[in-house]
This record gives sequence, C-alpha cells and structure tokens, in this order.
Amino acid sequence: MSYRTYINNTQVFGNNECYPEWIKYVESKGITVGEDGDYEGELDDFMEALDVIESIVMRLESERRERKKKGEKFFNQSIFDLGDIYNEVVEDPEEESLLDKEFHYLKNGYMFMPYAFFKACEDILEYKGHSWRGKHTKIFKLKEGCKIKVSAG
Repeated sequence: MSYRTYINNTQVFGNNECYPEWIKYVESKGITVGEDGDYEGELDDFMEALDVIESIVMRLESERRERKKKGEKFFNQSIFDLGDIYNEVVEDPEEESLLDKEFHYLKNGYMFMPYAFFKACEDILEYKGHSWRGKHTKIFKLKEGCKIKVSAG
C-alpha cells in the first residue's frame, strides 16, 4: 500500500511522496504526525497552506536545476517545461489527444500542485479580491465555518 496525502479527500501529492515542509507545517498547526508520517486533522488558513505547497514546488525545481548544472541527465528537465506535449501528440495522435495530455499534466505535473490544492479546496473558498502587496494577487479565504481536512498514511 502506498503512502498518500489527501486534502479534502483529494490526493494532491503523488503516491509515496512526503514533503518535509508540509509535515513541518501540519505539525505547526497542532496536528500529530505518527512515526510513519500518518496524520489526520484540519487547517484553517488556505493562503498559508498554499504558500507551503508553492515552496515545495519551487524547491523541487531548484533541485532539478542544480542536478542539471552538475550534468546529471535524470530529472534535469524543468518541471515548468511542457514543450514536449506538442511532439508527443504529433508523433502519436492515436495514443493521446492534446486534451488528454493537458489532463495528465494538470493532474500529475508538479508545477500544478498549487492548482490541485486550490481545486481540492475550491468549494469551501471565498474570493476576497486582489491585493497589490505581497506575493499573491488573488486572495482567498475559507468560507465561514469551513476547514481544510488533511490526512496522510
């Protein structure tokens, strides 16, 4: 059985993926994490959790860039590079359509992890408007009485 992380019953991280930033954040919110990384609890700040997920994606990309500088071939392509989609669809149009490829990247691409988190929480969010200060221009807040349910194991 693989380790999975769920946010509002949606798997946001890949199978067997556990990120130290996320675990540290969950623990900082008073959620007890077991020896095997299992936990269950609730979060009350979408934007704060979003920052953590964005930091995970940026760290993953930074590590890939370091590997590429060292000449390593494995995982040296940027997680933000979707340039292969065109070639994959043209080379084998009977295999997968453009929309199929887009669904695949939206669901599985590391670069879309913040978007997957947003989609997992979308039903319990209120759009609070734009901000020209800070790193987020679109600001969301949990609806009154709602919490983000998180679990892993």
